[in-house]
Amino acid sequence: MTARSGRPRNLPFRGFLIACCLHVCIQERNFYRGKIADMIADLTRDQRTSLGLRGPISYSQIVRASLKLERAARDGLTIDDPSNPGHSVTLHLDEVMSFICSAAIPAGMVTTATVAADGTDFESPARRDERVNKETGEVLPCADPDAVLGHRTSTQTHSDPWYAGQEVTVVTNAPDRPTKARPSPMAPTVVMAAGIRPAGRDRGGVTARLVLWCHKQRPVRECLVDRGISQSADEHFAKPMREAGIGLVIDLRSEQRKIRTALSDDRVLMINGGVFTAGTPEALYMDLPVTKLQDTNAEKARVHELYDRLLPFLCAPLTSLGADGRQRFRGPAHKHVRKVRCPNSPRSMRWSRLPKTTCTKGQQCICSSTFTLGPEDEVKIRQRDVWMSTDWYASYARRNASETGISLGRHHFGSLNRMFTQVRHRAGQGIAAAFSLFGTNLRSIQAWYDSRGLDDPG
Repeated sequence: MTARSGRPRNLPFRGFLIACCLHVCIQERNFYRGKIADMIADLTRDQRTSLGLRGPISYSQIVRASLKLERAARDGLTIDDPSNPGHSVTLHLDEVMSFICSAAIPAGMVTTATVAADGTDFESPARRDERVNKETGEVLPCADPDAVLGHRTSTQTHSDPWYAGQEVTVVTNAPDRPTKARPSPMAPTVVMAAGIRPAGRDRGGVTARLVLWCHKQRPVRECLVDRGISQSADEHFAKPMREAGIGLVIDLRSEQRKIRTALSDDRVLMINGGVFTAGTPEALYMDLPVTKLQDTNAEKARVHELYDRLLPFLCAPLTSLGADGRQRFRGPAHKHVRKVRCPNSPRSMRWSRLPKTTCTKGQQCICSSTFTLGPEDEVKIRQRDVWMSTDWYASYARRNASETGISLGRHHFGSLNRMFTQVRHRAGQGIAAAFSLFGTNLRSIQAWYDSRGLDDPG
């Protein structure tokens, strides 16, 4: 982006990026180019020199630098690969946005190996007014050529569920799954990566790309998403996660909550994506209720307890879910599992206090054996915890970290809303959103450490 010959630029890109970061730290309500130029004009000569700026900077120079950065992010920005000297890497808009917003995260900050992802609407500054693109003949919802009509949840701040604009997807850190020996470390909620797409488009693809980007920076073991993302096509979201060895915690839609025999082994019963022995008593899984939004905590706990009654009959995973969708399991009456009694396993019948399966003696079953399931057996919705059980509910509740990150960016520590920027194309709006999230991360980290009387690791 910077020429290697000729007179040095008065506004080098490093100085321009630092000036943008400084602006969002001072002014969190907008990202206008004129405001950035005004801020630089208010700096002293020594302050401009410390930023690498040579002399006064005009508004037109800010505009040209902004347009060049936006074009580079849109078309692909080739830089030297810091992790592989001598090689180059091409960054696209999602990677550029992620590098910008994560630049506020200090190296010494406490981090977790779990991430949560969600999307939020980013309304175009152009007023909604249908018009025809003279070049393509396409009907546009507003004067913004990249804006798309999307749907959002109605709230007090925007009662209209329809909007014209983009959807910003964020990936935040989330609490790790606690164990008896190691509780999840306490850490501030920060946006680790961000991407932008037309409203309601490619939710699974952009989330997978952002999570894999985070996985390259630091290992990710688990990812928590809502149904809007997990319902994407398998090749767009679930398959890339499997290939990277990242576990998923997801919610199920009504059409996915079904009971059937596994296609690769008829001795296995698939219940809401969980792997059970076919000897599971029918009374435990037929006509199970689901929680409702208006239910009290006590009512929800009773529903989760009904699903917990299935856990003894759950087959224990022997290996992790492979990239090819194959996974090996042990039956619940296996000598290393010991959860149920089975008539076909004389050893297990001595465990008198355990529940008994409905298997018929002499007929083959998988209760005390090992077996393998293939990708045809609901690999897309297979997860570690039984859906709607107490453990699943506690684990899925960690997904609120992504909602927290969005709330911090929109209301508490930022203003990622309509008119934050007046740019009318996706690349410019994405760059503005990334700088807004940079300022959000900085304020969130400082507030978290200050409230605990700790020194900021940065």
